[in-house]
Amino acid sequence: MKIKTIFAASLLATGVAFADTAAVDAECVVGVLPVSISGNEVILSIPWIEAGRSSGGVAVANLVKTAGLAVNDSLLWYDTSTSKYEGWHIESINGTNQWVASASVLPTGISTVVVGATALNRGQAILLSRASAASTTIYIVGQPSDGNGSSTIAAGTVDAPVFSLLASPAVSGDYYNLSTKLVAGDDDDNYDPALGDQVVFENTDGKVVTYTWGTITETSTPGWGYSTFKNDNITFVAAPTMTISAGKGFWYKRCGAAATINW
Repeated sequence: MKIKTIFAASLLATGVAFADTAAVDAECVVGVLPVSISGNEVILSIPWIEAGRSSGGVAVANLVKTAGLAVNDSLLWYDTSTSKYEGWHIESINGTNQWVASASVLPTGISTVVVGATALNRGQAILLSRASAASTTIYIVGQPSDGNGSSTIAAGTVDAPVFSLLASPAVSGDYYNLSTKLVAGDDDDNYDPALGDQVVFENTDGKVVTYTWGTITETSTPGWGYSTFKNDNITFVAAPTMTISAGKGFWYKRCGAAATINW
C-alpha cells in the first residue's frame, strides 16, 4: 500500500513542524508524532485514528511504538464506566519488543488492572509507566483525521468525583493552552467547569501541577487556581497560563454533569 508520511519534528526542542517525507500518490496518510518524555510516568494524547480507516478508534499496539521503551514498560487506560484500568505491557517476542494486552504490570499506586481490549479514540489519553526515569523520545503513530476532535468527561459530584484521562488531539504548535477550552460559556460544546473540578498535568517546565475551579480571591470571579497563604490568610490565586506540550494529556477530576469538550 502506498502511503504518505507526515513527520512532526521534536516537540520540546524545536516545536512541531510537519513536512512530507515522500510526496507520492497515497491511499492513506500516516502521522508520526515524536514526544520527548522523562520520569517514570507520562500521560500521552491520542491524536490519530487507525491507519487505513476513515473513523473509529486505534489499537494500542498500533498507536505507541516500542522504540525508546523497554520490556515491562506499560500503558494504562482508565475506563470511567467500570472504574478500572485496562493494561498492556511490552514483551520481547522472537527478539522483537511488542505490546501485549495484559493485567500483569501494576505500577505504584494502582491496585487493579484488567486485560486491555479497548480501541482508543481521539480526545482520550493513556498513561505510560516506565521502570526508567531517563529522558527518551517515543513515537505516536496513526492516521490523521478531519476536525479537531472532542473529549468526553464522565459525570461526578463533589462527594464522589470521577476521573477521566483526556487530551487535545492537536499536533500543531509548540504547546496547547488548556485555558482556552476549559472555560465556562463556550458555545461550541456543552461543557462548563463545576466547582471543585481539578486538572492535573505536566506543564511545559516539566512540573506536575494541579489546578482547581473556584472563586479567585483577588477578583471574586470564577476561574482555575490554587490555594496559598497570603498575609496569614488562605487565598485562592489564579493559575498561570495552563500550557501543555502537544502529545501530552491530563487527568480531569469532575464534580459536575457529564460534558463534552470540542477542541
